[in-house]
Amino acid sequence: RSSDLGTALISLYAMGDFVLREGTWQDRYIRARAPNSDWHVLSSYLVLAIPIVVAKGIAVQKLWKCVGIYSIVFLALMAFFFSYTRSGWVALLVGVIGGGLFTRHRNLIMYSFIFSVAVLVFLVAVDQMGFEQETLYFLTLEYRLAAWNLGLQELMAHPLMGVGYGNDIFLIRFEGYPEVINTRHLHNFFLMVAMGSGIPALVFFVWVLVNVVRRLVQGLNANFDKDFNCLRIGIVVIIIAFSIRNLFDYMFTGSLSYLFWIILALGINLGRQSYEESCEGGKRSRSDN
Repeated sequence: RSSDLGTALISLYAMGDFVLREGTWQDRYIRARAPNSDWHVLSSYLVLAIPIVVAKGIAVQKLWKCVGIYSIVFLALMAFFFSYTRSGWVALLVGVIGGGLFTRHRNLIMYSFIFSVAVLVFLVAVDQMGFEQETLYFLTLEYRLAAWNLGLQELMAHPLMGVGYGNDIFLIRFEGYPEVINTRHLHNFFLMVAMGSGIPALVFFVWVLVNVVRRLVQGLNANFDKDFNCLRIGIVVIIIAFSIRNLFDYMFTGSLSYLFWIILALGINLGRQSYEESCEGGKRSRSDN
C-alpha cells in the first residue's frame, strides 16, 4: 500500500504543480517535477515505482482494487510523460521489453513496441505542427558524448584504481576544459564508477545486478502464486530500467539509491526463495524416480 500511496501523492503533486505553473503538452519548457526537487528525480522515482504498482495491479483479484491501482498508474504515467525526461522514457521502455524477453512474455514485448511506435509517431507529428520541437532535438546528447569521451580517456589512464569516486570528481579533474562548459557532470553512473574506482569496481557492481536478475528469472514458471511472480517480473523491469536511466544521468544518489537497494534486497530474497523451491523440487523429483 505504501508504494501505491507514495506514487499517487508524488504524481498528484507533480501534476498539480505542472498545471499551476501553466505547463502544457505543446512544449517542454515547463516540466512536472518532484517535491523540492526537479524532473530528473521525478522521472527516476517513477521508473522505480511504476513497475511495482503495475505488478500489484496485475495480481489483484477484486475489480475495485484493480480500478484504483490502474488509476494511480495512469496518473503516474501522465506525470512521467510531462516530466519530459527522454532518458527516463527510454529507460522504462527498455526495462519493460527486457522484462518481457527475460520472462518470455511475448505480449509484453509486442504491446511495448506498439506503444513506443505510437508515441514516436505522435512526437513526430506534433513536431511538424510546431509543437514539442525540443523533444526531438538531441543537443544534450552531444554534450554527454563529449563528457563521456573525457571520462573514457581518464579510465584508460587509470583502469584499476580510478581517480577517486564522487559526482564532483569529474568537474574537479576537468575544470577549464571546453567540454565542461555545457555539462558539469559525467552524466553516466556506470562510467563514473569505472573512472572513479576502476574497472574491477564496475564489474563487481554489474555482477550484483546480473545475478539478482538471474535468480529472479530462474524458475519463474514454477508453481508460485500470481502475486509472487508478478512482483518478481516487476523487480526485473526496475533493475533494467534504472540501470538504463543511469547510463544518461547520475541518479544513483540520495533517497533514490536507498529505494533501489531496498527493492534489490527484496529481489534477492525472492530469488533465494525461488532457488530453494527449485532445489527442493529437484530433490523431490529425484526421490520419486
